[in-house]
Amino acid sequence: MARRLLCLVLGTSLLASSALAEEAQDDKAVQKKVIAVLNGKGAQIDQCVDRYVDEFPAADGTLTLTIKVGKEGAVTDASVDTKLGGARNLRPCVAGVAKGYEFPPPSKEVSLTLTLVVKKGAKFRLYGPGETPPAPKPSDPPGPVFNFMPFGWNVQN
Repeated sequence: MARRLLCLVLGTSLLASSALAEEAQDDKAVQKKVIAVLNGKGAQIDQCVDRYVDEFPAADGTLTLTIKVGKEGAVTDASVDTKLGGARNLRPCVAGVAKGYEFPPPSKEVSLTLTLVVKKGAKFRLYGPGETPPAPKPSDPPGPVFNFMPFGWNVQN
C-alpha cells in the first residue's frame, strides 16, 4: 500500500512537472510569436521616430506604447504617452502602426506595454527567449523595453 501511494504521488508529481514544463514551452512559443509580430513593423516604427528626430535633432527620451489586443488577435486600442516636446505627429504615427498589428488570438483581452527609445540612431528590435542582442557599442542608444507576460494567450500551433 505504501509503495502504491508513493508511486501515485511520484506519478502525479511527474505529470504536474511535465505539465509545467509544457506550459513554460507554450509561453516561450507565444512570446516568440508576439515578438515576431512586434518586430514585423519595426521599420515603420523607426520611420515614425526618424521623422520626429529629423524635426527635433536633439531629441533624447522615450515613449510608452500601450496596445490592447482583443480575443481575435486584432488591436482594439493603441495609445502613446511621452514627455517629449512637439510629439504631435509622433504619437499618432506610432499608434497608427500599432493598430495594424495582428497577434495570435489570446483567450481574453490583454494589454501590452512597450517603452521605446526616441533618439537619433535608435532602432526598434526586440529579442526573444534564447536570442542574444549584439554587444552594444558605447555610441549605441539603448533598445526598446518590453516586459512580456503570456497570461491570456492560448498557443495556436
